Amino acid sequence: MNLQLNSINTNLLIVNPLTGGELNSNDIKIEERDFTQDISVFEKLLNNLAPQGIDSLMLYLSILFVLSLLVMCFAIITKNGQWTKTSTNWLKGSFITLLTIKIVPLLVFTMTVNGIKPFLNDTVGFIQMVGYYTAIGMILAGMFIHLLYMLIDHPEYQRWSKRLVMFAILLTFFSEVGTIFFKFT
Repeated sequence: MNLQLNSINTNLLIVNPLTGGELNSNDIKIEERDFTQDISVFEKLLNNLAPQGIDSLMLYLSILFVLSLLVMCFAIITKNGQWTKTSTNWLKGSFITLLTIKIVPLLVFTMTVNGIKPFLNDTVGFIQMVGYYTAIGMILAGMFIHLLYMLIDHPEYQRWSKRLVMFAILLTFFSEVGTIFFKFT
């Protein structure tokens, strides 16, 4: 089976922007241009500016973090709720942005398809261990607060110690059960 393609010659009328006259499509010359030189110039420019841009962004985020710490101290001293909320949001935002800028490129450039499941399993295991150690800290803090309750017999201390121990038990339970649901095999 032979396929034949018939070329159809259409004479397109293109208006010349300089003279206003019509150009025939046969009169248009198409130049072949090598873009590798342009790309190499852009690549050199990007390679020179990217480290400076990242350094400037890191410096900006560090300054924002320190300023938000100062605002937080001022807000706590003056007991101003709006500034406390604002500085807390600045702290969270700058910290999350800083971590994202530092960690995401590492993960993107080092991850392979076969490495995603072990990475997710390690992340779940890490979160589980953080839950366990946090529960241990909560139990120790609850025991210390219970000791204070026994010394000065203040009912708030008894409630706080009970809550800390109760939430430590819940955190341990959810750390153990959560890994069953989020295990990637």
